[in-house]
Amino acid sequence: MRMRWLVGLVVSVMIVMGGSVVACGSTNNTATIDDGDGGGDGAANTGDGALGSMFGNNGGWNGGSDGGASSTCQKLGLSCKANGDCCTGDCLNGACQPPSCTSDGKACAGNGDCCGGTCTGGACVALNTSCSTLGNACAGNGDCCSGFCESGICAQPSYCGQNGDICSAGTDCCGGVCTIKSGAFGTCGQPAGGGAQCSMVDGVVCSNGGSTMYTDAGLPVCGGACCSRSCAPWGPTGILICQPASGCHPVGDICATSADCCGGSGAKANVACNKGSPADALGVCGNPMGCKPDGDICRLKSNQCNATDNCCSGNVQQNDNCRQDALGVPRCSYGKGSVCVPSGGSCASSADCCNLSPCVPAAGGGFSCFGSNCVPNAGACTTDADCCDGSHCTLAAGSTAGTCIGPVGGGGGGSDAGSGGGGGCAFYGQTCTQSSDCCNGVPCSGGRCIVPIK
Repeated sequence: MRMRWLVGLVVSVMIVMGGSVVACGSTNNTATIDDGDGGGDGAANTGDGALGSMFGNNGGWNGGSDGGASSTCQKLGLSCKANGDCCTGDCLNGACQPPSCTSDGKACAGNGDCCGGTCTGGACVALNTSCSTLGNACAGNGDCCSGFCESGICAQPSYCGQNGDICSAGTDCCGGVCTIKSGAFGTCGQPAGGGAQCSMVDGVVCSNGGSTMYTDAGLPVCGGACCSRSCAPWGPTGILICQPASGCHPVGDICATSADCCGGSGAKANVACNKGSPADALGVCGNPMGCKPDGDICRLKSNQCNATDNCCSGNVQQNDNCRQDALGVPRCSYGKGSVCVPSGGSCASSADCCNLSPCVPAAGGGFSCFGSNCVPNAGACTTDADCCDGSHCTLAAGSTAGTCIGPVGGGGGGSDAGSGGGGGCAFYGQTCTQSSDCCNGVPCSGGRCIVPIK
């Protein structure tokens, strides 16, 4: 029986993010990113009805830190080699997964036994009645809110919680929204799309014709429904997710401020981060007023990909200024023709930078081209592709300011370079010299582990 794992869920569901939690006794209906104290009492209280103090404990399960780059353990969905690498103590097939809990409908002695966090009348109560949340027993992917059934349990496919899955705070979720109707736990959601021609934000599971594995069906044309236009394998699990964009966030993607959006800052800003209300922590990047700003999605001369050729830096057909970034996504670029931005220069995405160098957050705001082809651990990043091989970029939902963190336990998760989970292999968008360098069977194309749009 898989039991008493909920102590570590808040600090484990997301790879991020300030260690903030919403107290389990909170009456907030919607929990978003907060600045609450991530400290705890140092010991879990596993008694019936004691989930408040359990969830407040940020000590043992989170490596005694706030879950950021200084953490000594890996969060749910990140690569691992042994159980001790994970904050939850459970390394399953190269990725950190929820530890033991009792499935919905099964006998329990207290709330802490149950995957859904509630034991009523001696049986675990389902948190979501339309799908099974993390840790529950499953027979197939369709049983799980996460869309990922591995070794008979609903597992974490990505670095963040999927829509409908268990959460106690917005920081647990890819979409940054946790709706709690009663009790300690709720389900993940995301801000409304705001009219954008995409529906899937960073971190959520995507598919190609219903398949969520690259090795089964390849990648969807032009990124499918992902607002980042990159649906590609998540390194530790091999499951297709919407990869965070390089540099600024394009139209429809999640944002915390307008500065996170392409064209959302500077004297010529023509994009806003649209929120349902001013109090909301997150929104989505709106459609630009006029031409597409630098960094936004554009059409290649050879492939339209449902995007315009009207970049603010000039028409694509005449200026050859729609270029593929380090993830292979076509972006409106500062440069025209053979012009590229050198190290230290301003950029909107890696498509601007010479040699596709990372376009990372700059100290004074905005982004600048990094001085080499990858960012070392503890350096600033916007996506895994910015970091050196096998390292992750920790990002709060909506943010474009992350930090590269390396694997614990002496390396990534899987023992084989092509099987996901690290093992020394390069994640999607990271550098390579041959295809065997890349995780999950992704080819090495032009020095990066990508499947470029053609």
